[in-house]
Amino acid sequence: ELQEVISEACATADGQVRLGDLPFRFRAGREAQEFPPPLPPRPTPLDETLEGIEKELIVSALERNGYNKTKAAEMLQVNRARLYRRMQQLGIEDREGGE
Repeated sequence: ELQEVISEACATADGQVRLGDLPFRFRAGREAQEFPPPLPPRPTPLDETLEGIEKELIVSALERNGYNKTKAAEMLQVNRARLYRRMQQLGIEDREGGE
């Protein structure tokens, strides 16, 4: 029965299944308790998203290696020059800790 209800709800929903997509017998008396739908995520340009992820990865590698840039570059599988360049481009502070 549950599988049939879910299949029916999916067939009638346009996107996310909501209480109103369920058969009446499952939603009677529940409409007052329905939560408003979540706000859609703010669209973010792809480049901005990728830079944010790259920055997190670089900072994480630096922290895990005591800010030793050689070891962090090895962990990220890039050469040290590229790591330094991306750190500068992404505004990552060059803390002491080693090459």
